[in-house]
Amino acid sequence: MRRYFKICCLVSLLLAAALFAQPLEIAYDDGSRIFTTNLQAPQRGGVLFEPDASAYPFRVLWVRVWFSTPGALTIHLLTDTHLGAPDGTDQVTPFVHTANQTANWDTIDFQSYSVILSENFMFAGQWMSNVPQIWGDGGGSGHFWRDNGVGWFIYTAMDPLIRATIETNTGVQIELPPVPLEDGFRLTDVYPNPWNSEARVRIQISRSQEVQLQLVNLCGQRVLSLWQGSIPAGVHDIRLSGDQTASGMYFITARGTRGEAASVPCVIIK
Repeated sequence: MRRYFKICCLVSLLLAAALFAQPLEIAYDDGSRIFTTNLQAPQRGGVLFEPDASAYPFRVLWVRVWFSTPGALTIHLLTDTHLGAPDGTDQVTPFVHTANQTANWDTIDFQSYSVILSENFMFAGQWMSNVPQIWGDGGGSGHFWRDNGVGWFIYTAMDPLIRATIETNTGVQIELPPVPLEDGFRLTDVYPNPWNSEARVRIQISRSQEVQLQLVNLCGQRVLSLWQGSIPAGVHDIRLSGDQTASGMYFITARGTRGEAASVPCVIIK
């Protein structure tokens, strides 16, 4: 009976932690927080857009960027980037765009290029000597990618205020945010939960990379290193051992070498 009561208490704590662990959704408010790019010429930074397949084929109309300081960028509109390949395929002839606005939206028009696509695309800017700064929303979770000359890598999880407008195959205009971080890197389905000495956790990643799994307590302190290795893109089940761990409520955290991270709560009962 005492063991049953102990299990019920721990499960209740787990459910409470799961509720509190949910990120708050904060609508972007045109520059609630500065997004410091810190990229130097001639590095590139960009965001990925993923229109729904029902919109295929679609036309890229324009991209809006909230600049906090003026400056010049060489603009690229890329497909086939694979986010790890050295480059993508330019859909327009790269051109220089000068942002003259200060703390305001700036529109980069692609209508004259008649870009018609049936796949994801990336809007990227190559920084010139006068580097503009982009505003971002601290409550967001969008990708901002950096090209360091070797390939595209995640630079930050903050949501930069960059929005693309497309026209679908039915003539409807849709404004898109960048692809959110959680779409490409997830931890789900700890089973069993609660668990004793062994469990399985499911991880979903969209890009191959090295991943480290750790067990952390409610204070965020690392308790145990659970697993480390290279994982190809896809959905995978990883077996975990918690033999050296005391009873309690924890989080399983995953960190990838591309800068992505995720966590899921769990309960261990001895």
